[in-house]
Parts: sequence; C-alpha cells; structure tokens
Amino acid sequence: MSHSFYKTVKRITFLTLFVLSFVASQNFAQDTKTVVVSLDEDTIGNLKNAINSDNPGLRKSGIYLAGKHAVKEVSETLVEQLDKENDPELKILILRVLFIIDENNNMDEIYRIAVSEENKRVKDMASALYSAIQINNSEKIAESSK
Repeated sequence: MSHSFYKTVKRITFLTLFVLSFVASQNFAQDTKTVVVSLDEDTIGNLKNAINSDNPGLRKSGIYLAGKHAVKEVSETLVEQLDKENDPELKILILRVLFIIDENNNMDEIYRIAVSEENKRVKDMASALYSAIQINNSEKIAESSK
C-alpha cells in the first residue's frame, strides 16, 4: 500500500474521531439566536487541530463548526489561521466565524483585514462585517440611552 493511502486513512480516522468526540461531548442550551455548546478540553483541542490542518477540507469543517456553535475558545486559533490562510474562500469563512463568535473582541482583526487585504472579495467581506459591527454597536448605544 502506498504512503498516500495511509495518509488518507489517517486523515479520515482523525476526522471521524473528531466528529464523534464533538457529538458525544455536546451539552446544548437552546437560545432563540444561537446554539450554545459546552465542549470539553479534548474536543476544543481537536477543533483547533482541524482549524490548523494541512487538509483544506478538514480545515474548512473545523472553521465551520466553530462558527456554527460559536466556540469562543478557538478565536485565537482562527486569528492565527487567518494570517496563514491562502485560500480566499476560507479567509472569508474565518472572518464570518470571528464575527459570529464575538464581534466586538474580534473587531480589530476584522478591521485589519479590511484595511490591508489584497484580495478584493476578502477585503469587501471584512469591510462589510466591520460596518455591521459598527451599526450593531450604534444600535446598542441608542437602545441603552432610551
């Protein structure tokens, strides 16, 4: 059997274990807006490994799951991956997930990409998300002053 076959089997096994540990360790608390998930340290570690993976499909799945379940514990990993990521689609996904997880804490990173990114689509998405954060913050201030 070839080396690439074993590498593929290893990746599939890792992804399967990751998904199983993620599903098995979830404690859902339903909210009208998002699903809040409590994850154990092993699951968060697996999610971080997926986000940092060399496999683009696994990386995309990890980023997506972090956003779907608003896993704040991986914010720093996402920011680090944003700087390393070459795929514009994955950069956009990371930006959207950072916005979902905690828009105010990630505002500086989103702004940095909006100002410095060379890819027009990524830059436009970062600009749109940054504008949305500013609008949301303005609405919160207006709401609190009533």
